[in-house]
Amino acid sequence: MNPSNSEAAKAIEAQVRDSFSGLSSEALSQMTVSQFLGQALNILFESERNNFLRLSPTEKGNGGYERQLHAGSLPLDVIVPRVRSGTFRPSLLPPKYVRGFSDEMQSMLAGLLASSRSVAAAKTALSRMGLPYSGKDL
Repeated sequence: MNPSNSEAAKAIEAQVRDSFSGLSSEALSQMTVSQFLGQALNILFESERNNFLRLSPTEKGNGGYERQLHAGSLPLDVIVPRVRSGTFRPSLLPPKYVRGFSDEMQSMLAGLLASSRSVAAAKTALSRMGLPYSGKDL
């Protein structure tokens, strides 16, 4: 693994930790399943954009937009990150104009929730799901 990939992996891991570590255990226990899954998707979307930006040095991040998705009957509020050229789209996002996840994606989200007793467990679960991320990206 070259140093830049190692640094990127550490940065993504730190971002995931920071996103959830800012919450007290009480706040985490008060989160609904919808809120937890929405936050997890936000982290994955943002990490994927960061990786995209790292590989496209001429590209710039351009905020994000709010979108509500559904995993079965669960509404998930997410923020979809953008880039200036409009060429980035998170791979986990359903197709345009579709608000719900496929059955396979719903199963993946349920598996992520069930195995997320720690950051390492979530990372292991994601790596087993065949997502388009390398081990270094996760």
